[in-house]
Amino acid sequence: MIQTERMKQVLENRQNIKPIIEAIMLCGRQNMPLRGHIDWGRLHVDDNLQNNQGNFREIIRYRAQGDDVLRSILESERKVKYLSNTSQNAIIDSCNSVLLS
Repeated sequence: MIQTERMKQVLENRQNIKPIIEAIMLCGRQNMPLRGHIDWGRLHVDDNLQNNQGNFREIIRYRAQGDDVLRSILESERKVKYLSNTSQNAIIDSCNSVLLS
């Protein structure tokens, strides 16, 4: 029972982080910088009046308009959303490790 719940949580976490990883990889493939002048704080999915927040955050905002799972993560009150510079760097390092192995 505990193992089943743990596996369910692992699968949910993978589903949650997948669009984040894909956005980072897209920026890398296109040789686009991730960060902009305003790349911290809450990301409001439906607010088109926001200043440009950088390629990564704008891609995430765009994807969330058609991805209910990603939208729910961004609109939730939970702290971990994988949008910070630290999270971006950790994901880049992990992708790098996988590619080099």
